[in-house]
Amino acid sequence: MKSTGVTYLLWVLGGFGVLGLHRFYLGRWVTGLIWFLTGGLFLVGAVIDVFLIPGMVRIENLSRQLLQQAIAIPHGAPWAAAAPTGAGDRRLAPPPA
Repeated sequence: MKSTGVTYLLWVLGGFGVLGLHRFYLGRWVTGLIWFLTGGLFLVGAVIDVFLIPGMVRIENLSRQLLQQAIAIPHGAPWAAAAPTGAGDRRLAPPPA
């Protein structure tokens, strides 16, 4: 999981967001490169990132969790395609353990 504190630290160490290190850390390579080449979108984007960092970290962590859950579902499992439609419909539910 990515850390908001580490992201802010990289923001500061990267010239207050100008180098885009925080964006590289969060896996945003394209915008990280844009920030690096344009000086944080001419400082405007770097300043705005101060407020956007917590949301960017939250989105990155949630997408990693969803990806891990998607990988954990066994392929070909009959219950992986759909969930039960009602309380009485147990055809697609996973078998009891």
